Amino acid sequence: MQESNIVSGIPSSSFSDIKLCHDCSLSKSQHRPVKGVSHQMVNQPGDLIVADLMGPYESSLKNKKYILMIQDTFSQVVVAIPLTDKSEAKTYLINWIRQFLNITNYKIKKLRTDNGTKFKNHLLNDYLLANGIIHEYSMHYEHHQNGQIERTNRKISEVAFTCLLSANLPAFLWPWALQHSVWIFKQYLHAKSKIKPFEILGKKHPSLELLWVFGAKSFIYEHNFKKDFSAREIVGYHMGVSEDLKGWLFWVPNRK
Repeated sequence: MQESNIVSGIPSSSFSDIKLCHDCSLSKSQHRPVKGVSHQMVNQPGDLIVADLMGPYESSLKNKKYILMIQDTFSQVVVAIPLTDKSEAKTYLINWIRQFLNITNYKIKKLRTDNGTKFKNHLLNDYLLANGIIHEYSMHYEHHQNGQIERTNRKISEVAFTCLLSANLPAFLWPWALQHSVWIFKQYLHAKSKIKPFEILGKKHPSLELLWVFGAKSFIYEHNFKKDFSAREIVGYHMGVSEDLKGWLFWVPNRK
């Protein structure tokens, strides 16, 4: 300012020897944007599995509050597992890994999660060590380090929320909306792997014959109807495709 004749009275000595102001650093510090983040190369299914826990949400129809998201970064295979408590995450994650190894015949090389206690425990670590799987943790507050599963979470959540709003259904049905969104996601042809996630698990082209609009009003045949003038159908709402049976899931109000 003195050089520009804006003020006067400032010593003419050089300011080049003044060091960084400690108090200014403490009061003005900001999280710098991440640049040039390296991407780990994956060449086949199982090279890198990522997992994350979302929630807590409003208690669902079956008292679920969390959702465990697991994804293979190469094939984009993803699964959404509703949980009552976050402590269940380790057990369901181990079960999913066993199923993946059995169905695909691919070896899992690395698992990446955050630093939370739900993933940082003896049960999970002992299992991974026994199977030669490296457990890699992302740093606290650095969500970009597990960016793939974070982006998938956002996509799935947005579709699920849209499904609930479009169908005008209560929020406690969110687990079924999420799983329906995941089922659709697994039918996509992803540019990265040039293969549909469903094909990795089923080794065949996916069929959309069971695809139906989430929340669609449905008339379900009542097998136990009384042989009189009772209705032979009940009204329900489509909740997606069953993972265990070849058929659909329905929500029938006032029924468990």
